[in-house]
Amino acid sequence: MVNGAAGGLGSAVAVRLAQAGMHVVVTDLSVDTAQTIVADVTAVPARIQIILNKSKS
Repeated sequence: MVNGAAGGLGSAVAVRLAQAGMHVVVTDLSVDTAQTIVADVTAVPARIQIILNKSKS
C-alpha cells in the first residue's frame, strides 16, 4: 500500500513495487492523480488498485 502515491516519491515507490510483481494499492486525495500512477503501471504485469483517501489531517 502506497499512501500519497501521486507525489514524486510515492509514485516512484508504486511503480517500483509493481515492477517487482507486487499487488499495489495506491491512495491519494485525488482520484485523477492516482489514476495517472495506474496508467504508468499498466505497462507492468502487476495488479494495482486505487483507494481514494478523503481524510484530511
